Amino acid sequence: MEKLCGAAETVKVNRCNERAQGGQIKNHRLANLINDFKTAHFYGAAELHRLDPSSAVTEAIMLLMQYRFDLDNDHDMAALRERIAVIGSGFNSLDGLVQKAFLVSSVTQGRPNRYSPFYVWQNAEAMRAFLLSDAFARVCAKYGRPEVPTWIAIHSKMGDPSKLPQHATQEFISVDPSTDLMTLILDERVRADAAGHEAALHSIHIGLDTTTWQLIRTCFWHQSPDTKPDVDTYDVEYLAFPRNECRNP
Repeated sequence: MEKLCGAAETVKVNRCNERAQGGQIKNHRLANLINDFKTAHFYGAAELHRLDPSSAVTEAIMLLMQYRFDLDNDHDMAALRERIAVIGSGFNSLDGLVQKAFLVSSVTQGRPNRYSPFYVWQNAEAMRAFLLSDAFARVCAKYGRPEVPTWIAIHSKMGDPSKLPQHATQEFISVDPSTDLMTLILDERVRADAAGHEAALHSIHIGLDTTTWQLIRTCFWHQSPDTKPDVDTYDVEYLAFPRNECRNP
């Protein structure tokens, strides 16, 4: 796996507190994080520094965001792909954007005709600015205003922007009310680190929706991965990074 992006690592969990309390990290720390996130979501806190200094969460929280458009079976997907090739590079200079993937699937591949951009934001202010922008207004005018779910990013690793991922997979997992949340985060980090050794993997983003208590795993791949029926698959038409460019011909 390509090197971990320092500024892009979202929830940095360390084990320095495991010597206390029988090696367990108290859930109230994550509860504090979630409460801070909900309070700050659209009110201007770029970094959440109000946590207890002993908290296992030590870095600012990034946000994952996605919306999708399910298109008619006869929609001109070639024209959509051509349009992405034209507009994609404009996002390489978007303030506060960590990564944007233009994800597309089509009925010719046995999947729905779908356009589903996926974003990683440095903070809530950057996300808010985009949602209030003329660029997003134009998307809404063309396709209708979509629902825009967001997730607290609990783990992210991003690959070399000069190496182009071709495919994306997404899993949505319901979090049982009995699940220990800090254990969940640690387990997801272990899973992501293990997956990082796969040469075909470019980037991975894991997020938690604290409204629906749903986990999302989004992976970008250099090669077509093996998938399951409950895994959404896409082509990555364009991958934008700030000050970098990653586009598929």
